[in-house]
Amino acid sequence: MTFTDSQRDLPPIDRLEGFRPDGQSMHHQVMVAVLCGRTPITAWTYWMPCPPYAERFASGEWLRP
Repeated sequence: MTFTDSQRDLPPIDRLEGFRPDGQSMHHQVMVAVLCGRTPITAWTYWMPCPPYAERFASGEWLRP
């Protein structure tokens, strides 16, 4: 998605994701470098550290067909 006004457009998405800027969230909002085709751009993403009690999926897939 592209935003014309991130100050206006991001808060509704933050609410949908359960992100609170005051730090009381399960995840963080971070800006990362990504490739759009071959063009590097910056993008916001929500990142959640892996809690110590969690199990990682080796395949990276939640469900296997």
